[in-house]
Amino acid sequence: MKKSLASRLKAFKHSHKKLSSEHINASTSNLLMCTDEEVALIFALRAKKLRMDQNRTQSDIATLGNFPASAYSAFERTGKISLHSFIKTVRALGRLDELSNLLLETVSDKIKAYEKTERARVTKVRSLSD
Repeated sequence: MKKSLASRLKAFKHSHKKLSSEHINASTSNLLMCTDEEVALIFALRAKKLRMDQNRTQSDIATLGNFPASAYSAFERTGKISLHSFIKTVRALGRLDELSNLLLETVSDKIKAYEKTERARVTKVRSLSD
């Protein structure tokens, strides 16, 4: 009985987990509350909007990026794309500069590193004075 219930629950979760771009808001600025799949779809919708604003076709972007149009089309539908193709897409859309700050050390990271260094220095000074 348990196995049957567990398998039904798993099937239910799987069937309701499927995302649709109709349920995603591309202008969402807080990605922290989104699943990885939702984040991918948000970027896909943003790319599609930008492409359309630039009056370009999916084929145009794929040609500029030098990758298959089917890969770009799938990206807009599902949010799934390789990192290399994503970079090519961003470049083709003229937005590569927006990736330049991605994953850089933040002010918060710098403060934490400074505090860690200061704690180590204070500990060393204390141990020398004892």
